Amino acid sequence: MLACCALERTGTVATPAFYTMLGVMQALVGSRVPDEAAWAVLWSAAILLTMLVPVRRTAVITVVPGGGLRVAHGVSALVLVVYVAFHLTNHLLAWEGEAAHAAFMNAGHRVYRSSIVEPILVGAMLFQVVSGLVPTWRWSAIRSGFFRTFQIASGFYLAVYSAGHMNSVFVYARAYLGIPTGWDFATGAPNGLLHDAWSVRLIPHYALAVFFVIAHLGSAVRVILMAHGMRRRVADRVWMAGGAIGIVLAAAILMAMCGMRLPDELQ
Repeated sequence: MLACCALERTGTVATPAFYTMLGVMQALVGSRVPDEAAWAVLWSAAILLTMLVPVRRTAVITVVPGGGLRVAHGVSALVLVVYVAFHLTNHLLAWEGEAAHAAFMNAGHRVYRSSIVEPILVGAMLFQVVSGLVPTWRWSAIRSGFFRTFQIASGFYLAVYSAGHMNSVFVYARAYLGIPTGWDFATGAPNGLLHDAWSVRLIPHYALAVFFVIAHLGSAVRVILMAHGMRRRVADRVWMAGGAIGIVLAAAILMAMCGMRLPDELQ
């Protein structure tokens, strides 16, 4: 119960991803209950559980539990890094217009939607979710410093986001609606992210995903650098640089998804 209670507090950062997942699940089951009402009930239950379960204070940890699983988690992440880099680049190209985004995406489809590559990517993503949640369950019940807490929270957000994103793409869009998952699907066309009462939730949902995927990788790099003898102050600066890059990328991608474009003379 202690780990469950602590995980709920850590999971607060994943609120945008949970709320988006709730909306998709509501649509899948054909629920007529407003998302706001369903969310209020679920969130109230989580708050009540957190208040009722006592918290036991423990020492700050410096040793990371589950080393073998952590290594496997890192190895599977390497499989996904290329795909994530492609995906972020694809969205950045939207600054040149939807045609540039679509052309780049269609070229990528020939590779990552092939009968060989797609199952590998899906398997790696699912393993990332599971192998990330296991140490999160352990760590969330133990007091940690800032960097460990950030790593736990960002990893938990990405786990929830990844599970919800795969459900949205494979189950809701492809199987349930039978529609392509291109630019229109991602940006809530025809109304867009800013002018639709449902789709506006996707702005923090996407923005935090972009920021956390860069910053979470930065957290892992920081740990590796210190393990190989780099001074903590230097490793911290590397982490901060990664976080800054994540903020810039998140802002640029979301502005493009909300309709920002380069001037004609720069295209």
